[in-house]
Amino acid sequence: MKRIVCLFFALSFVLGAYSQEDTPIPSINSPYSMYGYGKMTDLSFARGRAMGGVGYGFREGTEINISNPASYSAVDSMTFIFDAGMSFQNTNLNDGVNKANAKNAAFDYVAVQFRLCKRLGLTAGYVPYSNVGYNFSSNAYIDPDDLEGDYSTNKYTGNGNLQQVLLGLGANPFGGFSLGANISYLYGQINRTVMSTLSDASAYVFSKHKTLSIRDYRFDAGIQYAFDFADSKHQFVIGAVYSLGHTMNSDSYLQDLKTSSNTVVSVRSDTLKGACDFPQIFGGGVNYCFDDKLVFAFDYTLEQWSKCKYVGEDNLFFDRSKYAFGAEYTPNKRGKNFFGRVKYRVGAYYYTPYLNIDNGKSAREFGISAGAAFPMFGNRSLAHVSFQYSKVNSSNANMLDESYFKLSVGLTFNERWFAKIKVR
Repeated sequence: MKRIVCLFFALSFVLGAYSQEDTPIPSINSPYSMYGYGKMTDLSFARGRAMGGVGYGFREGTEINISNPASYSAVDSMTFIFDAGMSFQNTNLNDGVNKANAKNAAFDYVAVQFRLCKRLGLTAGYVPYSNVGYNFSSNAYIDPDDLEGDYSTNKYTGNGNLQQVLLGLGANPFGGFSLGANISYLYGQINRTVMSTLSDASAYVFSKHKTLSIRDYRFDAGIQYAFDFADSKHQFVIGAVYSLGHTMNSDSYLQDLKTSSNTVVSVRSDTLKGACDFPQIFGGGVNYCFDDKLVFAFDYTLEQWSKCKYVGEDNLFFDRSKYAFGAEYTPNKRGKNFFGRVKYRVGAYYYTPYLNIDNGKSAREFGISAGAAFPMFGNRSLAHVSFQYSKVNSSNANMLDESYFKLSVGLTFNERWFAKIKVR
């Protein structure tokens, strides 16, 4: 186990170094992250990412599923699970005329899970909530008919993220019914700057700085019900989740600067507290397993962003929906052939956007994924690899189209820490 952990962190270092060396714009995620809370991350681990992001009905004691905390009660009484993952992403941007490419790597999540007592499981972990990263500029002539005259340049930069540390419990009070909850600490800072300059060096430089800081809680609840049929070859699980919407503890700081020859001519600043909301989220899903070999899953999620304010303003968001489908096939979990014990996974998803840009919805996103989980240490631990291709496509000609390819790597250590040793 020590060798595998060292290998994982060495891989993290290599991918991180590659990102820093080759990324033309450090920590870039998407130009769309210049709006709202930025680019939202998927609340799923290795298995879900390879299966389109499904997870509400996933219930298995060998892998952690934070998408639905009710699943925590499935952990075995003798098991301690450690789960960690990271990803590498290659992004292509296209506005119809210009093209750009960016690469980055990120540490995605880490979590542990074990059973507290009979029918009660505990999970603790860290996972990002959203990311902001962009750096681009645009030029425009003061007089469109005078192409040799003065022009203005607007430079847009942004960075930061929101992260969450969670602690969750899942209980199985009776039969196939389970329920659970996550309490998360949501925190982070987002910085955005717009700088306007003229080609005339003697002109004023105008800059607008915006900083949003959040320190608050997040509450998620979930339920699952598992139907086991008499012949034991079929299992059907339905699951549902709910996230509490509320006004967050946040500070928004805005500063307008007017400078000339690096000397501040005027400055105006303002601070707004409690300026942002977290949406109510509803989700439901089904999971069907046949003969412990074949799994099909479908999830639907609704995030009610239209009822949220951002930095004191309303009507900046639309409700966001996600449809996800995934499948998994394991030829023979208990066979001697290695590739027969590999879990093969595929999935697809579709997102409607939550951002309101110029009184219209921003780009929708859809993608496909595939991957596999390779057994280690007698099938208990797993090494995950998945590939995802996504397309962010806008019907508005003034908006960018994005396509990105993501490679995700994860490790699940499933150790029998609580087994009693018998001496004969």
